[in-house]
Amino acid sequence: METESTLYGKYSEMVRSIIPGFDQNSRHESFENLGVDSIDLVTLRVEFENSIGTTIPDSIWMSFKSFDDIFSYCGSFGQSDNDRNTNLSGGLSESQVVNMPEMALEGLSENWLFKKLGDLHWKLLCEGLNTRSDRLYDELENRLYATFVRIRLEGSTTFASIGENDVLSFNSSIERYGNGLYFSKIQIEIGGKGNFLADLMTSFSIRKSTGNKELAKSQPSASANLIKNNDQIPAFGDEYRKLKKSEQSTLNVAGETFEILETSVFQCRYELNPYYDLNGVGLLYFASYPVINDFCESKYFNEHHNDGGGKRWEEKFSTEARDILYYANCDVSDSIVYHLNSYDFIEGGVKISSSLVRESDGVLMARIFCVKRKNK
Repeated sequence: METESTLYGKYSEMVRSIIPGFDQNSRHESFENLGVDSIDLVTLRVEFENSIGTTIPDSIWMSFKSFDDIFSYCGSFGQSDNDRNTNLSGGLSESQVVNMPEMALEGLSENWLFKKLGDLHWKLLCEGLNTRSDRLYDELENRLYATFVRIRLEGSTTFASIGENDVLSFNSSIERYGNGLYFSKIQIEIGGKGNFLADLMTSFSIRKSTGNKELAKSQPSASANLIKNNDQIPAFGDEYRKLKKSEQSTLNVAGETFEILETSVFQCRYELNPYYDLNGVGLLYFASYPVINDFCESKYFNEHHNDGGGKRWEEKFSTEARDILYYANCDVSDSIVYHLNSYDFIEGGVKISSSLVRESDGVLMARIFCVKRKNK
């Protein structure tokens, strides 16, 4: 058995790459006192599993209260020379003709596209884990839900330019970081009209109580995982982690730089519509976040930037790019407070930064960054 000082020397640099302030005195502190959040723990778990060359069982991982616990456990393993990458799961290719169910405001429905992207991601996950979505459980037999952590969608055109009978071609692939974080990339070609590129990031969560406020990170217990494993967290995921911990103060979306702000130019309350906003397992649907955001956004811009002509804000501007950082969910009986953090009119359009907050306890649910272009 290695000594405490030897274990600290062995693992400290690895921990500091994720928790910069970690030192010798920190090893006995609780994760909560050190400000280690759920994404940090998912990332750290992969790093420690890579170092020992095997998966740490959920029952053991969830019992750890400090880094000293992790060090002691991992110190009982020899140096790993295992290659933990697995076979690459095959991608998916599909096509879709745009008809009325896929449309809104005389163009492609962004809400429909988000649902489509989520469905493709789910298919890739289930194919790679060789299981049905309703049979996804962790080692402790808790039902798992794929929880969207971040979605970025950038296009060479806008939703308003895509019309009835246009053909969308989807080409998608997926990879993972350990067993807890999954990343898909989906290319959408619109015949002769341009394209969109979507990056999606999910983790797996379990309900800690009967409601939606307490979701804990976990990972599937599937014996076979055919999805390609990365030795390092993809930049898309690492940026999310840094933004969440305020280690990064700006974000680039479609060539536009956004500052991460807490200011509120405007705010309004949104009451959930259970028949539309919730998904099949009673959680606030990831695809509802941008709809709620834009519904509230339009209230401000229709009142303060109405230049006449008879058209509403929703009809005049259309999404070219959007980046959503998801942080929390909420119960059906709760409400959401929308904050317009900042906006700037740019050449041919506008860039808007906003956030959604849970009314009952003030918890930040999402940050949303969007570039919209004026319809021609």
